[in-house]
Amino acid sequence: MSSQHLGRGFPLFPILLIALGFLLLLQTTGVLSWHLWASIWRLWPVLLIAIGINIILGARMPWVAGILIAAVLAIGIALAAFSGSFVGNGFSNGVETISSFHELLGETESADVNIDFGAGELKLNSLPPGSPNLVEADFRGREAEVSVSRFDRSADLDISNGDFDFGFLRINDRAIWDVSLSPSPTMFLDLNAGASEMTLDLSRLKVHDLSIDAGAADIEIVMPSGAGNVNADIDIGAADLLIIIPEGVGARIDADTAAGSLSIDQGRFPKQGDVYVSPDFEVLANKIYLSIDSGASSVEIR
Repeated sequence: MSSQHLGRGFPLFPILLIALGFLLLLQTTGVLSWHLWASIWRLWPVLLIAIGINIILGARMPWVAGILIAAVLAIGIALAAFSGSFVGNGFSNGVETISSFHELLGETESADVNIDFGAGELKLNSLPPGSPNLVEADFRGREAEVSVSRFDRSADLDISNGDFDFGFLRINDRAIWDVSLSPSPTMFLDLNAGASEMTLDLSRLKVHDLSIDAGAADIEIVMPSGAGNVNADIDIGAADLLIIIPEGVGARIDADTAAGSLSIDQGRFPKQGDVYVSPDFEVLANKIYLSIDSGASSVEIR
């Protein structure tokens, strides 16, 4: 059989490459959850089957090979989706699909808080001082998966979009979340979001590290007012971002805006070289090291 004839076989690898690119595009735009990989890694034997079919039939009967490969992939995805759906409906160990949630504070002194939010509206603020809870949350439109792990006086809190039907596919069902956190423990806050509206009032929270990765979002953040040194790293795509830094809090701002607009109150944060720094930054008890990486975004800091 000539090499020219073999070259007319079913183009398995280019199609897999295109499918991978399309999958990553859906994840970066918030349509698919990044938790998809927790289910899809189980499909690696299906890839071996597809390669075997392509070797046997790809050169002689490419369209038959294509149909068989598509069927094998569809069956594999259905099996992964079925197994993933148990996670989305509260059968996973330590994870519960809910519409409201609270967790007692106990002796918690520090908390790692991870919020994975797709499309919708997220409001994050603080509980009243003296509240017995670490977190109180209400989830409307889309429910959520919540897990809490404790280690001595620390806690890991994970809140993510509940899986819908197929375990990982995010159908356009708008979520409205209200999440309130205790002002007592030191917080390490990691937030990932897609096409969303977010209002984050962190003014009374002791946030030590803040990381935000968002796509097409409308974001308003009030930074902590009494948390000591705060490290904030914000990576956004096509977004409108407003950051409010409370009076008496210093800031060192490093902003990289690729194709957007940047407005900074230089009365409070005058430019020094490539950064914007409060005049008394080094001596202030409460200060923020702020790094912003944005695409086609509008960024305002005041």
